[in-house]
Amino acid sequence: MARPVDIRQASGDELGITWEDGHESRYTWQFLRASCPCAWCNDLRIKGTSEYIAADVRPSMVSPVGRYALSFDFSDGHSTGIYSFEYLRRMCPCLECTGSEAGPSPNPLPEGEGFAGSSPSRLPGGEGPSGSGSG
Repeated sequence: MARPVDIRQASGDELGITWEDGHESRYTWQFLRASCPCAWCNDLRIKGTSEYIAADVRPSMVSPVGRYALSFDFSDGHSTGIYSFEYLRRMCPCLECTGSEAGPSPNPLPEGEGFAGSSPSRLPGGEGPSGSGSG
């Protein structure tokens, strides 16, 4: 199982995760929103359709889900995706993991992966991910 040793806001528009194997992953908020593993978003990808994801989408809250996942309350109102650490590690967009500077396309959640939520927590440094409280 992929296990993070550090999860942080890497920049104004990125989540950073350092994994126990020392690998560093960085995900833009837009990429995470477009990669949402919830049933609704997965169904849209399976049907070959998509929804518009604004470039400035941000999470207002990041919530741990047990010891195996994160969930995000995004500024566009979407909040149903549960991002397992295994899913996050597998979709790392870095050149080393993808073999492509373009990174991966958002992938549907593998069948059978889905979890319930737990209590929310804010990102360090303020109310929202930017640390300014303005989201």
